[in-house]
Formats: sequence, C-alpha cells, structure tokens
Amino acid sequence: MPIDVVRLAAEIDPAKTILFFGAGASLASNAPSVGKLMEHFSTAFGIDSNGYSLREFSGIIENQFGRNRLITELRKLFAKLHPTGSLLNLPLYPWKSIFTTNYDTLIEQCYSSKRVPLTLFESNFDFAAANDPSAVKYFKLHGSIDKDICDGRQTRIVITDSDYDYTQSYREGLFDRLKADFYGAHLIIIGHSLADEDIKSVANRCAEISSSVENAGRVTLMMYNNDANRAQLWEKRGFQVCFGGIDQLFSALATKLPHSSLVFKTPEQPLDHAHALRPVTIDVRHAADADSDVSNMFNGWPASYADIQAKLTFPREIVPQITDFLDQKSSIAAVILGASGLGKTTAARQLVLSYSSKEYYCWEHKSDFQLNAKDWLAVAKSLATFNAKPYCLSTRPTSSCSS
Repeated sequence: MPIDVVRLAAEIDPAKTILFFGAGASLASNAPSVGKLMEHFSTAFGIDSNGYSLREFSGIIENQFGRNRLITELRKLFAKLHPTGSLLNLPLYPWKSIFTTNYDTLIEQCYSSKRVPLTLFESNFDFAAANDPSAVKYFKLHGSIDKDICDGRQTRIVITDSDYDYTQSYREGLFDRLKADFYGAHLIIIGHSLADEDIKSVANRCAEISSSVENAGRVTLMMYNNDANRAQLWEKRGFQVCFGGIDQLFSALATKLPHSSLVFKTPEQPLDHAHALRPVTIDVRHAADADSDVSNMFNGWPASYADIQAKLTFPREIVPQITDFLDQKSSIAAVILGASGLGKTTAARQLVLSYSSKEYYCWEHKSDFQLNAKDWLAVAKSLATFNAKPYCLSTRPTSSCSS
C-alpha cells in the first residue's frame, strides 16, 4: 500500500539518501515535458509525431535534418530555464548523491547560487578528473543540454535510440557508482508517472542491482500521478511507492532543515531567510516567464501568470480599485470575496503581476499548504535590511497584498 509523503519525509536521512530525478522534478521550473518536446519538434520540422515515441521521433528528425538541427531545436526549449521552488532547497541537505535523466542545468544552478560544491559526472570519462571529496556527487545519465558531440565533445545528449545504443557502454560507470552508493542507502526515484519509460527503465535497473547486492538499500518510487494499479505491481517487487509532488516532499522535509548553514544568502533572494517557504510558494516573476496555455482557462481553471503576461485575459475592473487602496500608507491587506467561478483568482493574479512589473517582490502561497505567518514576517524583516520595496503576497481563496 502506498505511503503518504509525511511518512516518507520522516524516514529520510539525507546523508544516507540517494535522489534520482526524472522529468517530473523539473516541470515546476518550466522545463519542457515529453509532450512539449514532441509538439515543438513537430512544428519546427513539419513532421507529424503521432504514434512515435520521443526516441523514435527524434531519430527520424536526426536522419532527415541532421544532428545539429535536432540539438539546436532541443536547446531552444531549455535556453531560459531557472530553478524555482523546492529545487532551490536541494543544497541545504547533505545528500549521499544525486542522479538524473534530465538534460537541464537546474540543479547545477541551485548549487552554484548557494555556493555549495557539486561535482558533475556525465560519462565514464569524468571519473578520471580530480574532484572535491566534500562536494555532492551529481550524475547525469542522459547527458547535459549544453554538451553534445555536435559541439565536438566526447559526451552526447541521449535522446534518440541510436544515442542509447552508443552510450550503453561508456555510461556503465555511472550505474556502477549507483550500485556502490546503494549499500545501506535509501534510493528515492522522483518522477511524474509510473508509466514513464525512463522511470521504468531506471527502476528495473535498480531491481537488478538490489537482487545482486547484499545489504542493498531500499527503493521508493515517488510519483506525481496517482496510479494504484501500477503501484501494486511495483510493491510486489519490493519497491515502496509514494504518490505526491516534490513540493509536498520538501515541505514535509522542512523540519529537518539545519538550524545553521554555510550556504550563501543574497538580498536578491529574500526566501533564503525562510527556506521552508520555497516548496509552498510560487515566485510570480518566474511563473510569468512560463509558456501560456489558454486551454486551461477553457476548462474552467483560473488564468496563470503566463496567460496574463501574454494578454490572454481581459482587465478586471476591481484591480485598479484595489491598487489605489493598497497604495495608501495606512492599507495593509485587501480581501476579494465572491461566489465560485467569478474570477477572483485571476483578478488577484492580475493585481500581483502589476506589482511585480513595478519591481516589487511578489509571491503566491500554494493553497494546498498551511500559511506560515512567522516565516513571512522573517522575509519582511530581511527586506527592510537592504531597503527593498515592500512585497506582495497572494493567497487563495482570498488574496492579500502586504505593503
């Protein structure tokens, strides 16, 4: 039977934990999904993607248009990615090691921003290089978006079937390292769905390692999509299954944040003063840079910040009224009340986005989590220390702005 996220977090000892990130872990930071990649390739190359897997489709494109064109189009979707939310808390914990099948550089950016050492391994060749023994070891099984053979490098981005064939031998060292780290450890595989082929491939490989290693650790599959039937199949094979998102996990892990840390704090990142807020908070400026998807509004969901930024919504008359009210020195908060479906959330997001355009720090609290007023007071005090503008915080179902 799948366990809940709170119980999983309680069982985690970061120093004995290996994290394995699948594609779902990067979606919150605007990384493209497989569907988005297929759609982009189909538009860019004029080929129908129906019936093909990503491996097959990218291989067809490489055969017809060449490796350079394929990688150039792939990189367009990763060009402006920046980490947000839970990923930014990764460097705060002393993980045993981190593995991923993702191409993006989000985790590298997280560690760089906190000035925490991270040693990167992308193939067997990297083991020969000198590295910092105190650094967290980060293994990218499918390569990195900024390094490919079309650039004259030894490593390649693994996307086509041919790439998988070529890299099978010289990435064995990465799996050997996973096998070595697996002794007495807890491996947590974080992804979007138990139906994901990469997740199944990695999980099957871990099952092989577990069966061949004495005192092997345990494996937890943490997936965003709830799939009870597939969960039963994996549990029969000795895997622990947990359904939930990475934000839920890191919110539950907040109680294990160290009381003191040597990580770098910057005035440009006020949530550095309240790390527990990252998993439960949307950075409005970051969210506005995502791709808009108007179909969600047609299905009854509020407009996203990206939708509003793309001018896909009509202005709500209440927004300038609230703005005038909040701009008064005596005003602290505004509350929007109304029946369901009237557009309260969209109006609040329009308001918050307008403050973001005025260089205010703006966030939205995720309504699935409890609002922690104490941490927000810590953020407010940190802003005052470097004369920053006041911040704007939106919460659902009501919305408020602090000024």
